[in-house]
Amino acid sequence: MTAGTVDKPVNGILDWDSPVDRCTAEQPARAPVPTVSIGLDISRLEKVRHTGGKTIARCPACAEAGRDKAGEHLFIGPDGKFGCVDNPGPQGEAHRKRIFVLIGIVDPESTRPPRTAQAKPAPAKPTRTFTSIEQAAKQCTPQGATLQKVYLYPKNGQEFGAVARYRIPGGKKFLQFHATSAGWATGAPAGKWPLYREKELPTIGQTNIFEGEQCVDAAVELGMHATCSAGGAKAADKTDWSPLAGRDPDLYPDNDTPGEAYAADVARILGALNPPARVRIVRLPGLPSGGDIVDYLEAHDAAEPETIRAEIETLAAQAEPQTQIEAGQLPVPLNAATWALEILPEPDQVFNGAFDLGTKTVIVAPSKLRKSFFLLQAAVSLAAGLPQFLAWDIPKPRRVLFWNLEITPAHFHKRLLRMLRALNLTPADLGDRLLILNTRGMDTTEAGLPQLVGIIKKFAVDVVMVDPIYKLITGDESKQEEIKYLLRGLDRLCTETGAAVVYSHHTGKGFSGDRQAIDRASGSGVLARDFDCQIGLVPHIEDGLMVVEQIARSYPPRDAFCIGWDNDRGCFAVEDGVKPVIQTSRNRNMSGRVGPTLADEDALAVVAGKPLPSNLFKAALRQLGFTERGAREAQARLLEADQLAELQTPTFPRRIMIGTPEGIEKLRQEYQNPKLAGLVS
Repeated sequence: MTAGTVDKPVNGILDWDSPVDRCTAEQPARAPVPTVSIGLDISRLEKVRHTGGKTIARCPACAEAGRDKAGEHLFIGPDGKFGCVDNPGPQGEAHRKRIFVLIGIVDPESTRPPRTAQAKPAPAKPTRTFTSIEQAAKQCTPQGATLQKVYLYPKNGQEFGAVARYRIPGGKKFLQFHATSAGWATGAPAGKWPLYREKELPTIGQTNIFEGEQCVDAAVELGMHATCSAGGAKAADKTDWSPLAGRDPDLYPDNDTPGEAYAADVARILGALNPPARVRIVRLPGLPSGGDIVDYLEAHDAAEPETIRAEIETLAAQAEPQTQIEAGQLPVPLNAATWALEILPEPDQVFNGAFDLGTKTVIVAPSKLRKSFFLLQAAVSLAAGLPQFLAWDIPKPRRVLFWNLEITPAHFHKRLLRMLRALNLTPADLGDRLLILNTRGMDTTEAGLPQLVGIIKKFAVDVVMVDPIYKLITGDESKQEEIKYLLRGLDRLCTETGAAVVYSHHTGKGFSGDRQAIDRASGSGVLARDFDCQIGLVPHIEDGLMVVEQIARSYPPRDAFCIGWDNDRGCFAVEDGVKPVIQTSRNRNMSGRVGPTLADEDALAVVAGKPLPSNLFKAALRQLGFTERGAREAQARLLEADQLAELQTPTFPRRIMIGTPEGIEKLRQEYQNPKLAGLVS
């Protein structure tokens, strides 16, 4: 092949043998040639399907945030108009602009607003676009490098992405490209990469996974069915591995720490597929540090390909099938010095400062303390995207699955409607983000958890709320051996789906306030402690209120606070200004009433002699047995009835004095005439 010429693609690969010029200038975009009559570049969309005259696909802007896994958000009409169902109307303008950025448009000019004299648009920045992948790879060759190969990644039968491999002094370098309606552009495509040479993989029989396209091509030359993911050892999660669901592939890691980490990542991803794949990790013998199958073939270049393939297949047959999830496969230890330099994604918090996606949270409360309503209010608040749930900030809306195991559907339906009214919401505010799974009366032990995994994946659920967890326990909740399968199932649910699991559980008998927060949950100690976050509800010393306590594994402690049930509205509300005093067997008498029976006359008697500062007046009421809230309400009630009066002193520091009307009037006269006796200091 002569310099400047390119072979036609063979098996999805473009091959160059000669050095080419480095990219030095921007290339003009070619005239668009749309293949369909819509404005978006459909070749770069995921989960595309056509129905009812519309095109439905996964929204790339939602996908960028890890959402719309089911591919139900993006709708494109025959006229090219499109929108995301989660971001409709004027408020979704920024979201739609992001879709343009991610997947391009057939005719950019048709979507720009008309120019006006008042607002002249700035000139568009030239786009690094090339008429072909050959031109893109050649003209973008790094300084001093030589282009070796371009590996094509078609998707849904259309151009999608490509990886160019370059030889540089002392090593290698890779560049990624993506297809647009106007040609090829630099950078990775939007969404998940397909598997390399995916169309050549058999639907049955053995499939082999390698790290890198060069290794795959070498294995294919041996007669093996092989594939890999794009992006190298640290990017396994950027590829769609679903074509291998239910398969038993063999994985051949490179002989180094990144290779072992890649093998562990792939085993984890394959084990989380539905149905899961069981991978055999095969380590080729005699490899140098960093070596792979290419080095193995060079060391056996005197043998026939059939002989080498038979040796490799024998090694694979001796490896044990495994998944990190099922077999407890330990990951390769990380080098802390290297790991410390990596930039890891921030945890995706569900409630700020409480718990994240992929974690377990337990709501612990005594029976009949409305913990089911607490859980339902949390679910509705998350699905509707309210800014707060009680004292917790909600960063963004979530798709929630509420698994109702206890309440009949008719009564749960009433609860849902009442909660919507209480929070001033309509069903439209929920969109498709709140799913209800009613299974009262069904056999739903921990054996139902694998089915729940499939539901979570199908509907792209972020948060699962289970009410109550004891319905899933088949044996004695006090015996660790009886509940270990349930705990293992919850762990697997979090690991395989990435969803957060929130479940309700009851406290033991007696006064829950007599025990430490971590010891209040009923049953085995491991059940009471196997969580990432515990939110405890315990009765307040004042009837009708509850103290909320949080124990979080990964976040700083949160101060306890008080909530009360608003019966008129039908939801919980934070009780500001009320101290979180937990009810115990020591501060609650046997009659079930808090303290002695007190009346307004008892409050008036406190200031019968002379007025007191407001804070001392309420402190005196507390000593009599009033609760803090009762003291505040008694003061407000008596002031409104003119049985008490108040006066702000003219002295410094200023104080609010509380007393009988006669006492306050006398005090006012004393301040106006300082010579009078009895002036209160």
